[in-house]
Amino acid sequence: MYLEKLVMPILIGLVAGNSHACLGSLPRFTWTDSKGRGVSGPEWVVERSERLDVIYTCNSSNPVSWKTNSISEKELFPGLGSLPRFTWTDSKGRGVSGPEWVVERSERLDVIYTCNSSNPVSWKTNSISEKELFPG
Repeated sequence: MYLEKLVMPILIGLVAGNSHACLGSLPRFTWTDSKGRGVSGPEWVVERSERLDVIYTCNSSNPVSWKTNSISEKELFPGLGSLPRFTWTDSKGRGVSGPEWVVERSERLDVIYTCNSSNPVSWKTNSISEKELFPG
């Protein structure tokens, strides 16, 4: 479980439960995000976005003061990185994007499929022949 704390109000990110709480002694809390969404209350449960590009802002107030704190998803979930991107190509010059490619068996079993997966810090390439995909 990962916790990230800010100065009052406190923002806590729980990776396991995806719970983000705005805590403190101030009685009114309003959450907004960079996508135009918002909720009222001391806690907002959110899902991690694919690009980790959302910024969350908590405004807390009472009759005599107010405080605002913001945190980006990259700060809240450090080390998680961006979701991988997948690109498939084959030896016939065709290709698709996405984590899977449903293919039909060719007559000669002579096609080789290659998947390139990447994120901002690494990449990997794997290939498989039709003979491996369609044994026997």
